[in-house]
Amino acid sequence: MLGFVGAGGLGQELVISIRQFASSEVFSIILVFIALVWLADAMSAMLRRRVGNTSRSAPTKHTWWTTPHTLSVVGIFIVTVVSFFFIDWQFEQWFKASSIMRTQEFLLGFMPPDLSMALWERLAASTLETLSMAVAGTALACVFALLISYLMFVIQLKGSSLFLRAFIRAIHGIQIVLRSVPELVWAMLLIIVVGIGAFTGTLALLLSSLGVMSRLYSECLENQDTRALDNLRANGTSALVAPLWSTLIQARSQLLSYSLYRWEHNLRAATLMGVVGAGGVGQELYLRLSVFQFDKVAACIVVIVAMVALADSVSYFLRHQFAAQG
Repeated sequence: MLGFVGAGGLGQELVISIRQFASSEVFSIILVFIALVWLADAMSAMLRRRVGNTSRSAPTKHTWWTTPHTLSVVGIFIVTVVSFFFIDWQFEQWFKASSIMRTQEFLLGFMPPDLSMALWERLAASTLETLSMAVAGTALACVFALLISYLMFVIQLKGSSLFLRAFIRAIHGIQIVLRSVPELVWAMLLIIVVGIGAFTGTLALLLSSLGVMSRLYSECLENQDTRALDNLRANGTSALVAPLWSTLIQARSQLLSYSLYRWEHNLRAATLMGVVGAGGVGQELYLRLSVFQFDKVAACIVVIVAMVALADSVSYFLRHQFAAQG
């Protein structure tokens, strides 16, 4: 998403292609996004398995420098170090007198923030719009994600036929596609179809969150203790109903925590929707930045910080009131 503000990478190429309505280029870049996320997902799963297996079983035939755990750590270290060489740090620009002067002028432009009533009325309306996008997008994503993950869990209980395995793999593929495309990219694509406004931002948050939450919910259900579920199945409860009274109840605390964390994330992401015209306080921020009205930008930042701080407090309260009781 950093490419949307000219910070390079695939995002910048994607923005240029979208603005030129080069559909084939947009599709190719999205395929690269999906491939990268799939590769990262596969590598992450492999590392988790290796580290987990190494921690549960004592090494027998490996020396300390050839164990999977050590090799994984060395590989991560090498990739991290190499990544630094692909970035142009431009250290010589940091301490130039002209750079320091521009930075000083830039920072002083924010002080004092604009306190005019007309601006704050607009910010109040924009803040409500941003909150609405985050809440609605997260709520819809959580409902659909829970239905999808529960269905997949029930299917896995019923058996492992070729058709069911193909269906599960297809769902996993859709999950990868949904979470491969950032919210901002979804918003840009949806604006072409449904136009600008908060509805576009809500749909973008819904699609992106659905891929993430359905994956998290599925893993959460699969990692629960199966003894209560096995007892219900042994007493004749169907595979469709048994997880409702065992696995789902056991996982409710973790599911709530995941949902609240995603809402916090979506609230921050909703502030970015305005960059592409999807409404909210982010649109007000982007407009003020475009015309270099830094005092009004400072007011927007104050509102965003207050909104995120309030969301963190509400989420913390709910997690400790409800999730901790599970």
